[in-house]
This record gives sequence, structure tokens and C-alpha cells, in this order.
Amino acid sequence: MKRVLIGHRGVGKTSLLWRHLDYFPKVKHFDLDHEIEKSTGILVSEYFEKFGEINFRKKELEMLYKIVDENSDFVISLGAGFDSAALPEEIDVIFVSRVTDADGRIFLDRPRLKLELTPVEESQLLFKARERNYIMASNLIYHMPEGLETVNEIENIILSEAFEVKDAYYTLKIQDLPRITSLMRCYEKIELRTDLLNSVGIQYLLNEHPEQHWLVSVRTENSPLFSNAKYVDVDYKYYFKGCQIVSSHADEIAGGLKELFEFNARPDINEKVHLKLSPIIENFSDLIIGYNWQQQDAANRSFLPRSKNGKWAWYRKLCKYNQKINFVRNHTDMADQPSLFEWLILPNIKPQKWAGIIGKPVHFSRSLTRHLNYFLQLQSFFTKIEIETEDFKKYFGFLTDLGLQYVAITSPLKEAAFQIAVEPTKMAQQLRAANSLYIKEKHIFCHNTDWGGFNELVENIKSKDKIAVWGGGGTLAMIKNILPTAHYYSSQTGQLRDKDILAFASYDYLIWAAPRTELAKWPPLNMQVISVIDLNYTDDSMGLEFATQRKIKYVSGAKMFNAQALLQQEFWSSKN
Repeated sequence: MKRVLIGHRGVGKTSLLWRHLDYFPKVKHFDLDHEIEKSTGILVSEYFEKFGEINFRKKELEMLYKIVDENSDFVISLGAGFDSAALPEEIDVIFVSRVTDADGRIFLDRPRLKLELTPVEESQLLFKARERNYIMASNLIYHMPEGLETVNEIENIILSEAFEVKDAYYTLKIQDLPRITSLMRCYEKIELRTDLLNSVGIQYLLNEHPEQHWLVSVRTENSPLFSNAKYVDVDYKYYFKGCQIVSSHADEIAGGLKELFEFNARPDINEKVHLKLSPIIENFSDLIIGYNWQQQDAANRSFLPRSKNGKWAWYRKLCKYNQKINFVRNHTDMADQPSLFEWLILPNIKPQKWAGIIGKPVHFSRSLTRHLNYFLQLQSFFTKIEIETEDFKKYFGFLTDLGLQYVAITSPLKEAAFQIAVEPTKMAQQLRAANSLYIKEKHIFCHNTDWGGFNELVENIKSKDKIAVWGGGGTLAMIKNILPTAHYYSSQTGQLRDKDILAFASYDYLIWAAPRTELAKWPPLNMQVISVIDLNYTDDSMGLEFATQRKIKYVSGAKMFNAQALLQQEFWSSKN
């Protein structure tokens, strides 16, 4: 094995490296930064400050070739700024990617590269500069789920290429060709698109591997007929007799439905074809239109909604059980296509009920990995559903009709979730908000585990400590119940909510309870703080940035999240 891990800063390459060692214990594993520190005797951050980035990049390259020359088998985790173009051709390159890469990340202990920018701006700028290079340099993109920190069997089989996907297509790109043998072993179905591969290459694969289930998707004019393909999918504009699938990719669903209706009405069409509709879907009402269209003839129709941010990936997972044509995400990086990890955790048999976290935003949520084993034991799955408050009130019934039974609620839906429940627990009733739902025969039970999670987070605070709370939102009532003597500040005005009290010059703890928004303000410069306790656990949290700016102690909200998740499982189990 000769493998390197590449990816953005803070994506988790080093922690993945040591899990990788658990999966492949006979192979030597190296963290390039650590090897440089051993060689030079100084920390990477100090090397940056002392010798500059250009000299550090030279040292990186020197150390990489030393490891490659001295070892016949190896796995190396590379720094985010390593020049992937300098990698030897025979090395297997895995791009470790997470959906939060584009959000930006803040670090307490890593060197800054562009001090004229804020930490988040710097991270976002580097993301834009590096993302395309990572994709082009990699043989495999591993879409790692948020919050995966311990060894995992699904991750193991992905990195070992010991899986077999039979019910979804993998879309081949040019950079996949060197590993076509392993891809054919792992994927029963592979799509060959005429806008991604040339006709000669497509025909070669069809001739050389006639046993493979190929889907040739014609997306360009004047393409050959590819008569020896298992299936041919033709955009409706390029239809020719003998194809099995006809597709519309109109941006608007109304236009797509019109195109397929007019195609079916053509007098020269006298053969039965499978219809595929893949528009850009902006809202739940259009999603339901597409779903109903597909369900009217489920055996002969497939509906694959697209979006700019991947918010329909949860629906695409359900499509595994409802329609003929599905895809998993790969080098094309279509965000609505479920990742390989997400696809492999889906049960083979359609579960009666399934679970999800709902709110906006939810892409950063670690709930999928935190609840993974719980729902595997129930032979079900957990997913993320982005939804606005008004759509939640209007279309929650649609979700439960699809089988949603176990629900984690995040901002801004906690008050709305409480309002639709008919049987709240005492804690939900007290806080008038819910972060957990259980649906049984359209009967909605609700609970709130914020109280228990927050108690875990602030367990070290003493009664004599001076505490300020920045923000609060839907958790404000809960925080006030636990910390009644704290000073409460509005994150949008920067002022104390209670005008009758005087601010302290310094606080032992600042409880950061505000999301990153354009409306949120920073605490005043004259507010002295010893420690930040953050209700957020995201890598771009404003609470983390504040602690970094002030160079003060920081406690992440991950502890609260984990405690909440465990209490949610207890609630769901009590209702099963």
C-alpha cells in the first residue's frame, strides 16, 4: 500500500490516519507535520514563524520523499498546503472531504497564513484556492461524515474497498480510469457520461468489459448509439430509438414535467422507456410535486431533485427504496447525491420508520454519527433535513407520511416543534420548547434534553463565579433556569437585556449562545473574560473565534451535544 491523505485544514486527516492504522496495522503510518517536528526539533508553528512558508514547503517535500524512498509500504497524512502536483504517480491519493470544509475553520493552536484576514475569511479563501486541486489530484474522495472520531466498520470497508454497491450508480470521470478494476469490483452499476468521457473511451470500456452493468448517459449531440451498453439514458432532446431511459434536466420542475409530457405525446414514440426527472428544487411544495409524479408510475419513473447546497440528500436516500435509478456521490461531487458512507449505512430492506435531525442549518450536525449505532440496531437510519420554520409547520405531515418517526430538533424550530406536539414531557412543558420528537400513529410526543446537556457543560461553574451569557435564542429560558444570576446580553445589540443591572468589568465565564450570523455582534473590548463556554461545537463558531482573539481558555459545546444525544436515545427508547 502506498497511500497519502490530502484535504483542508482541520478536516481530520491526522485522526483518520490513526484510525487507518487500526484498519491496516501492518502498514507504516506517518503524519508529515509530526515527522518534520521530529526531524527539526521544533514545532511546525515555530518553523513557520522562523523560516517562513516557502522554506516550510521545501521541508515538506524533502520529508515526503525521504519517507517514500525508505519505505515500500506507507500511509502519509499531508498538510493542507502540500503541493499535490509533486506527488509521485504511483501513490494512491485520497481526498478527505467534509461538508463543512467551505464554512471555514478556526484554530487555537495552528499557524496563521494571512494575518490581514479574520480566521474564518482566511480559511474560506484557502478552501476556494485548494478545493479544485484536491479533487484533480485524488484517486478517491472520501466524504467523511461530521463527528466521526472512532474506528468504524463502514469507514474500514470504504478505505479497504471491500464493499459492493448494487443499487446505485457510480459516475465515472477521467481520473477514475486508473482504478477502473477496483471500481468495477465495488460497484455493480457504473455510469459513463458523454460530457465527461469521450466516445472512444466509452466504447472501449463497453467492449473490454461487456459483463459490467454500464449506463451510458448521452448528454451531447451526435453521440454514437452505443448499442452494446446495458442501458442508454438519453436527454430528451437527443432521443433515438432503442434507448431505455429518457431524461429531463430542466432547472424548473414545471419545465421538466412539460418536456417529458411532450416527449410521451410524440407520435413517433411507440416504445416504453423509463422517464427520469432531475430539476433544481427550491422548496418542499415542488419536492412533493416531483414525488407524486414519480409515485404515479414508480416502476417506470425516477425523480432526482437537485439543489445548490445538497439539501435533498435525505430524499435521495429514501429513493433507494422507491425507484429504479439512484446515484452515490464521487468525483462529480453532486451534493444531493448521498455519500458512499451514507449509502452503505442504509438497510437493504426498507425500514418501516426512520430518523432525522431537522432545522436550518443542519449540514454541520454530528447527529448522524452520534446516533449511527443506535439506529443500526433498530435496522433503520438517521439523516439530516434542512427545513424552514413555515415549511416545518406546513409539511411535517408529509415527512411523517414518508416514515419519519424519530426526530431531533435544532434551531430555529424548537418552539414550533413544541407547538405541534400533543404530549410534551414535563421538561418540554417547562421550557415551552422541544428538541426531540417521537411520532406514533400520527401522535406526536416531545421532550427537551437541552437542560440535561447544558448542566453537563457547565458542571464546573461555581456559585461565586461571575457569568455572562451572550445570545441565547431558543435556549434562553433553559439557561436562565440553570444560571439565574448570570448577566444576559443580546448578541444583536451587545447590550444587557436587563437595563436595571450594571455590567461587571470582568467575568469568569462567558457562555456563548449565539450562532454565526451577520447580525451577531462581538462583546465590547472592555469586557474582560477568563474562559469561554460555547454552546456550539462547529469549527467556525464565533465563540471559538472570540476565544482565539483573546487567547483565553475555550470549552466546546461538544460535551453538551453528546449528553443531549444520549438523553434523546433514552426518550426514543421509552416510547418504542
